[in-house]
This record gives sequence, structure tokens and C-alpha cells, in this order.
Amino acid sequence: MRIYLDNCCLNRPYDDLQTNSIYLESEAVLAIIDICKTGDWLYFSSDILLDEIYEMSDKNKREKVMLLYNSAEEHILFTELIYLRAKVSNDGTAMFSYSTDGKKFTELGSKFKMREGQWIGAKVGLFCSRLVSNNAGGKVDVDWFRITK
Repeated sequence: MRIYLDNCCLNRPYDDLQTNSIYLESEAVLAIIDICKTGDWLYFSSDILLDEIYEMSDKNKREKVMLLYNSAEEHILFTELIYLRAKVSNDGTAMFSYSTDGKKFTELGSKFKMREGQWIGAKVGLFCSRLVSNNAGGKVDVDWFRITK
């Protein structure tokens, strides 16, 4: 399994742990990172997250968060072009992956069996993330979309 922890997750262990829910969330984040170190799960990160960490005003907290960020086994580089793929096999299993060059694809998650009542079809979703905190909308430009059999 591949695990992506966002900026909120990486900050949680360094928040005020006096509140029980914050303490438990902090322990969960650290437990997830520990499980990833065993090799059962892959912890990955991205350049976009790095930009968010650099925006943190508290230098001490930023340095601690960077230690967690740097413990990721894989980092997705920011690029203007990304290929997304949903591959469905004849046996009814599906697999999602991405590529920055359209040739070498990295799997996202594990293969899964599509079953009626739980999953019908493969879906691809896109979202935008921005570094500003106002409500100005983000955007994504899609030049092409191809479905092959």
C-alpha cells in the first residue's frame, strides 16, 4: 500500500498534544510512518508538499516537519505534465498508476477486484491545490483524454 501524508498530518505530532484527539492523531501519524519503515507500506511525498512546508512561519516546527517529510521513501516531482492510467484486466481487476513521461508508470495503491455492489468501473478524479489561503479557485488544464481497449 502507498501512503501519502499531507501537511496537516506531518504537523500533528508537533501541535499542542494536551487535547486527547490531537494526541491520538499524532500517535496515529507516527505509527503509520513506523509501519512504512518496516516495508509493508510505502510512504511517499511530493514537491507540492515541500512548498507548503517552506511556507511555515515557525522555523523550529518546520525543521521537525522536514524530518518526517525526508523519511518518505519516494518523492513525486512537480511537473507540468502528468499521465494518469486506470488499467482494467480481463479478470475484473483494476490498477491505477501515474507517469511524468508517459512511459514509466508508478502504481497507486494495489490491484483490486471490481465487484457489483462495491465497485463498478474505474474512475479518475483530479483536484487542484494552491498555496494561497483565499477562496480564489484553482484550475487544471486537460489537453487530451484517451480510452483504449
